[in-house]
Amino acid sequence: MTTNWKKRAIIFGGWGVLIALFSSSGAFGLKFIELFPILIAIPAGILTYLITKDPNIEEDEETQRLLDVIDEYETMTTEHLKVIKEYEDIFDTQLVELPCVCGGNTFKGLFTPNTANEVQCEKCKNNYRVNINYDTVLISEPLDQKSLNESMSNI
Repeated sequence: MTTNWKKRAIIFGGWGVLIALFSSSGAFGLKFIELFPILIAIPAGILTYLITKDPNIEEDEETQRLLDVIDEYETMTTEHLKVIKEYEDIFDTQLVELPCVCGGNTFKGLFTPNTANEVQCEKCKNNYRVNINYDTVLISEPLDQKSLNESMSNI
């Protein structure tokens, strides 16, 4: 909204300069008295138009289409950032940190399970093989022999 007022101020300033030029020098053979009504009517008409027009009507079809495209891109960007954040969270949970035997370095990275991953320590220059294995273990509570006999007798 402030840019509209700046435009209006520039228009009025320009017309004021023209009025001053024509009034003092009598340029183009016209006197100030002859030119004054014209120079006042034109900016007054422009000002009336700028003040009375609805600012929402300024948007044409092309502007509205571009605003819709911008909204679509913002929605897509937000969705992409959510997916990237989910992948970063998954990556962070899978990241493994293993200390070196020398104590001067830590191996960080994603190690493939059930394969030999070879790494070299930057401090001691030794090569290491990192094996990560997934084993399935059933966790259960041991049964008491007495309660087992009682439950079997009830059957």
